[in-house]
Order: sequence, then C-alpha cells, then structure tokens
Amino acid sequence: QLLHTGMVRRSNSALMSIYAASTGAASTVAAFQQNLLPQQVVQCSGRRRKSNNVRKPPFTLFGIDEWREASFIATGDAGEYGVMDMEDVNNREVCVLPFAYQDIVLQGQTKQVRLYEDRFIKLFEKCQEEHNGVLCMGLMTDTGGIVQTSALCEVEDYNRSKEFGIFATLRVMGRVKLTNLTQMEPFIVGQCTEFADDIPKSLDLPNMVADGIDNLLSEVSCLEVRLRQAQDYADEQRRKSNKSDDNASSEMKERIVKAALDDQFYVDSESNTSFSSRKSHYTEAYNDALACDTQGFVVSNKAVMGTTERSAKELTAISWAVFCSDDVKASDKVQALDCDKLFDRLKLAAHTLREKKNMINAKLAIAGLSSEVYGADEDEYEESEEA
Repeated sequence: QLLHTGMVRRSNSALMSIYAASTGAASTVAAFQQNLLPQQVVQCSGRRRKSNNVRKPPFTLFGIDEWREASFIATGDAGEYGVMDMEDVNNREVCVLPFAYQDIVLQGQTKQVRLYEDRFIKLFEKCQEEHNGVLCMGLMTDTGGIVQTSALCEVEDYNRSKEFGIFATLRVMGRVKLTNLTQMEPFIVGQCTEFADDIPKSLDLPNMVADGIDNLLSEVSCLEVRLRQAQDYADEQRRKSNKSDDNASSEMKERIVKAALDDQFYVDSESNTSFSSRKSHYTEAYNDALACDTQGFVVSNKAVMGTTERSAKELTAISWAVFCSDDVKASDKVQALDCDKLFDRLKLAAHTLREKKNMINAKLAIAGLSSEVYGADEDEYEESEEA
C-alpha cells in the first residue's frame, strides 16, 4: 500500500513534467492544477465511476485501499526509532450507518440506500470527504444496541438530488469490529479494527467440505424444483376439480397426481430455467465475493495448476456465497459474519444447506413424493464433516 502511494506520486510528477514540456509554462504545478477535466474519473477497487465534484490534486482515489492508507498518513511521525505504533494504525475512524438486523449483507453483496434526513446526508458527506467513501453498516438490535461485528462498505456509486436526497450503492468489502463509539449525535462515528479469517495450514479438509457443499447445493436445487412443480400441479388440479363434476375417488386423484409429477419432472428438469435459479444465484454471489476480497492470503500450500484443489481465496468465497441467499436466516448470516475461522464458516455453510434439504424432504414426504432419486447417500460428506 505504501508502494502504491509512491507510485501515484511519481505518476503525478511525470504528468506535470509532460505538461510543462508541451506548453512551456513556467509554473508547471499551478498550470497543471488549473487544467483539470470538468468531470474526473475516480478509480474504485477495479471499477470506474464518474464523480460530479472536481477533486483536488493529487487525484484523490476513493475506496477501501485509500481508507487504509489514510491511517498511515494521519499517524505522521514514526517515532524516535522509526517504529510506528500499529495499534494507532489499525484502530481507524469510521462513520456508522444504522440498519435493521434483518437487512444484513455479506461479502461482495450490494445495498441500495436512499438518504434524505439531514443527519444521514451529513454522515455521507463526512464519509466522502474524510473516509474515502468507506462506512460501516451498524446492525441495530431490538434493544437498541449495535452488533460489534459489522460489514465494512464502500460507496460504489451515488446520485444526489435536491428534492429526493442521495441515492447510493454500497458494496461490502470487508469486516470490522467496533471498539468504541466516539459520537452519537447528529450521526454515529466510531473507532474500528479490521479483522481477517484464520486460514488453516492445510487446505485438504476445507476442500473436502467445499466438495460436500457443491453436492448439497445441487441436491437442494433439484428438490426445490420438484417441490415447486408439485405445488403448481396441485393448484392446477384443484382448480380443475372445482369446475368439473368428476366423481372419481380422492385416492385415485392422488395416484394420478403422483404419476404425472414423476413424468413431468424428468421431462421439464432439463429445460426448466428455475432448476438453476439457486445455482446461478450462488455462482453470482461467489464471483462477487471473490472479486471484492481484499484481505490477502498467505498460505503454505498453493493450489496446484491442473488440479481440483481450491485456493484459500476461493474457499473463502464459497463460504460467503452460501449465506448470500435470501432464504437464509438473519441469525445465521450474523453468525457467519462474526466467524473468524474459514473452516468453521465452511462447516456452518454445509450445515445450513443440510437443514434446507431436510426441510424440503419433509415437505415432499407430506405430499407423498419420494426424494430417493436425488442421492440420499451422504457418506462421503459425513466423513469429511466428522474429520
């Protein structure tokens, strides 16, 4: 990060020298500053967005990397022996935007917000001017408290209107623990410390659990389609029976429904787009979590090219993607957010999918439909979970 700052400074100096050579201006810096573009493009974690406000040189960037670097700049003197106190560096100031407990979002996810109250508009302005567009999502409990572990968000895009306030898109880029609240009015400001996952030395067991997650995800997707088709077909038959004067027995009707469902599933499963709805949502969440992971990883064994072994970063993205589904309970999401061990969160994700599978199997059993076709054999996964 310090190297990145030096590169930015050198690039600015190079641009100034190029400008002086082309124009022959005596005061290079002043002339360069006066010839800024009306709308400067601001780089934000690999994504580009336009800012409506002209920034002052040296081309201030906005994002989590710049927010981290600001703590080094603010610390100033490194001390008598050239050693910087890391407690002062890691304990950073951040604005806390309150959210309901159920509105939690996780790594890589986005949140659309509208800020129209004066206090929240002031919070947003402080976030942009002093914290490089980074704020903290404060989850409010029923008792009025704030959950200590919070999602660290980056303002990815925003649009300001005098009549309707500020419309902003927030994206989760990391996690922090709130250590102290230094201001409560007119908005909340606190001190926070970033934390990252504890990665095991060997990734063999996490990869086994990840394999089990992939299998469970496919099974749950199949069962959800089967249950949805059963409900749709039952509703359709109920509407038809209300209009017809058929005197067939209810037992015969149930047999017809079951037989029709068995045939319909195998015919429509390949062409039905809803079959891949959970899988596609998981893939999208996985890609977002993978792209927005900025914590960095140092592990002893790297994934070998040409093998199916996943890296620590890929395993981390898998552990987040499972909890990004809308049907996951908020309490499970908060538990995943607070978990600081990669292996434990992977096991928690697998447990969440197993609960979902058991619940769908119970609904299918009530409807009199079997789920044996979709692989009730989970010996391989149970062995990895016991390990």
